[in-house]
Amino acid sequence: MTTLQGKTAVITGAAGAIGAAVAKALAAEGARVVLVDRAEGPTEALAQHLGAHTAIVDLGDGQAVCDMATGLLAKFGRIDILVNNAGILSNAKIAATSLQEWHRVLGINVDAAFLLAQAFLPGMRAARWGRVINMSSYAA
Repeated sequence: MTTLQGKTAVITGAAGAIGAAVAKALAAEGARVVLVDRAEGPTEALAQHLGAHTAIVDLGDGQAVCDMATGLLAKFGRIDILVNNAGILSNAKIAATSLQEWHRVLGINVDAAFLLAQAFLPGMRAARWGRVINMSSYAA
C-alpha cells in the first residue's frame, strides 16, 4: 500500500524495538521516513534496510533538538507525521535520583516532544493535514 505516499514521517527513538516497528510500518505505507535516535549504528542499519533518512541527536539537548528540527524542515519542507517514541527512565528510587538526572528524563520524555511538535505543527496546519503521535511505554 502507499496510503502515505508523499508524506514525511519523523520517528524518535527509532533504533528501539517499538520505534523500528513504527518506522517499518510507515515506510511500508509509502511514507518518507526520518529515523531519530542517539544510537548511530542501529539507526544507520535500519535506515539502510528501509531506505530512510537519519538524524543522530541527543534528545536531552534542547538546542540540538531545535537545530535538528530546523534542518529537517529545510531539507523536507514540512513534516507530516511526528511519532514521539523516545523515552528513558531513571532506575533509581526518588530519594537517590539527582535533579540533573530528573531533568534529563524530562528533557527526553517531555521537552523534546514539545519542541518537535512546536516546530512541525505550523507546516501541518498550513497543509491542513498532519499527525502527532505521543507514545509512552516502559518498553519503548
